[in-house]
Amino acid sequence: MINFFKKYYREIIQVFLLVIACFLLFDRLSPVEDRSKLVDYKLNQIDIKIGELKEKQKILNDSINSYQKSIEVIDTKLSDLKVERKTINNYYDEKKTTITQMDKKQVDSTFRKRYNY
Repeated sequence: MINFFKKYYREIIQVFLLVIACFLLFDRLSPVEDRSKLVDYKLNQIDIKIGELKEKQKILNDSINSYQKSIEVIDTKLSDLKVERKTINNYYDEKKTTITQMDKKQVDSTFRKRYNY
């Protein structure tokens, strides 16, 4: 038996390589399963998920817009308060300067008119 392998080892290797080549060729040329239904199903599922995410995004955008509007209202109220505060501060600054320029009797009469005492 050993003599057989020694004598025909080239032919044995050639047959072995030929069988491997035929197997690979058959594997490449055989038809592949049609997976288009599976791919279509997966794509449909992805489209459904994308649609759900778009709906959630619309809801979030609407809530963000409503919050933005309320923030703008609050900002306008704050800016109005700042203007009123400046006006009040200016009024009292003017009163302070006029009171410092008055004498005692004028200050006393001004406070009587103001506080009714």
